[in-house]
Amino acid sequence: MSESQKRVKLLKQGNPNSTWFVLGATGSGKSTLMANLLLDEQRFVIFDTRNEYDPTFFHVDGKADVVVVSSRDEFRAALNNLAPRIISKNFSDSQLEADLNNLYEFQKINAHIEELAPVRVSIDELNRFCDSSNCPEPLREITQRGRDYKINKLFGAQWFGTIPTWMRDSFSEIYTFRHSDPRGLALLELYGFNKEQVRELPRYHCLHNGKDGIETIELVA
Repeated sequence: MSESQKRVKLLKQGNPNSTWFVLGATGSGKSTLMANLLLDEQRFVIFDTRNEYDPTFFHVDGKADVVVVSSRDEFRAALNNLAPRIISKNFSDSQLEADLNNLYEFQKINAHIEELAPVRVSIDELNRFCDSSNCPEPLREITQRGRDYKINKLFGAQWFGTIPTWMRDSFSEIYTFRHSDPRGLALLELYGFNKEQVRELPRYHCLHNGKDGIETIELVA
């Protein structure tokens, strides 16, 4: 018996949601994987709150196309100058919130420009800024409405269970290194992962659940 198919019209067409999430403890390789995921992005903004990202890692053919900023004024200037790749070396929660708001407003105004590529916003240590009871409003807006303004996301965290449900539901792809928290493992199962496999992952190995199902990724020197 042949399978019947029904096609329905999309309510809304536009940029697809693209929110990648990387789960990993300190030293697992999480930041290294996140940096590699950004290599092919035409535009990105890394909020390097732990000073882990070396701009030379992203140089293409010896060309330094990464702008490093450390103040709100420098960040705004980089946006207005259409710098394609920005690393913000801010270490203040209030500055992060201000920069996120400036980025969101910039994209709202300029997203209609066809030549302006989507931007990938990268925040490691998501648990530090967002949990079930608190989250900066610009980060909430970027997560929930970013696709309307050509904003893609890349988030990293050490814990899965404390991330708000509304944020977890926005993840389109998940990478997980070895994890042992019972609540986190139970939630990962809901996203298709085998908790025993996650618990026993070797060092520098992660599981990826994306468009092609679950695959294993190994970090190499």
